[in-house]
Amino acid sequence: MPRIAVVAAKYPPSFGGGGIQASRLVDALIRRGVRIHVLSVHAHPDASRSEFTDRLRITRFRLPSFDQARSILFGIRTALWLLFHSDWDLVHIHGIATWTIPIFLAAKLKGRPVVAKTTILTATERADYPNTALQRLRTWAYRRYDAIIALSQELEDYFKNIQGPNKHTVQIPNGVSLSRFESTNDQRRISARKKFQLPLDKTVLVTVGQLERRKNQKGLIRAASKLTQPICIALVGPESQSPADRNELAATIAAAPDHLDIRIVGELLPDELPEFLSAADIFALMSYAEGLPNSLLEAMAIALPCIASDIPGSHDVLRAGGGILVPADNDDRLAEALQDLIRDPAERDRLGQQARNIVEAQYSLEVVADRYLELYRGLI
Repeated sequence: MPRIAVVAAKYPPSFGGGGIQASRLVDALIRRGVRIHVLSVHAHPDASRSEFTDRLRITRFRLPSFDQARSILFGIRTALWLLFHSDWDLVHIHGIATWTIPIFLAAKLKGRPVVAKTTILTATERADYPNTALQRLRTWAYRRYDAIIALSQELEDYFKNIQGPNKHTVQIPNGVSLSRFESTNDQRRISARKKFQLPLDKTVLVTVGQLERRKNQKGLIRAASKLTQPICIALVGPESQSPADRNELAATIAAAPDHLDIRIVGELLPDELPEFLSAADIFALMSYAEGLPNSLLEAMAIALPCIASDIPGSHDVLRAGGGILVPADNDDRLAEALQDLIRDPAERDRLGQQARNIVEAQYSLEVVADRYLELYRGLI
């Protein structure tokens, strides 16, 4: 079985979408006999610097807390570890950015293959960004990764265009644990609402993501404000680090009509999220940009009807069914979609079951882990 060095800047108990996905993939690969060494940042007081089990080792590097240089220092520290250790066959980086270049170079110096998974490519990481020495280095590295994992069709097309026909860019989605995210039903919905003190007599609409401009919770609130039905909107996720984002969200909530019940839930532990989602009638994600949103896949696994902005990533998931796609900045169209689902419980049930079926067929963690194992073996 292959020995994989998994690089993830955030890894549980430090929470983040990429780190949680990495940890779930690691668990699934270990069950298949793969030996994993995780390299991450020591950023949580409950985490030990090193952990060892039969097939899993975790090494966390202590780094300065200032964010501007931390990612680069993490890349350099990881590269040094790879150079001074040889008990790995392939490095899988969860991310593709400037900080990953030292890791890529270290792996190539050792003659080992490199896989990089990309979610969202920022403007400064794109090959068409102004032609600087750093940008030329990034583009040079992009063309030499042994495989780039793209989470959306847009990213797959982008990297294939850079790499050329002889390189390996492949679309492998995030995986969902179907045993953790089970289909909801009326009994589970009522039980969850009582536990989390959500109303039993209102349509409960849930959205999950950091409370920031990119996730566009404001658009969801504005659209729901146009309706007259009793609605409870639950905003799940950590607050934004931006004071402007926090102030704008607070102003939008203050301007909402009195009959709209808005709850800021905050960040939930991963084990709490499935039960909270089971309390919902509808899931919405009106982001301006996504890779392949974990929260959307998890809501679909719960068998919730979903409404999402028609952007790459969300579009890739919902184009086959399971929900409704609407323009990110069209409050009227979003209000119409909400109205249609609120008025039609049978349609909510139909879309929810369709969503669950799609996740079972294409996005289960077991299916995704098998695809990664096949990729690793081919490269090694």
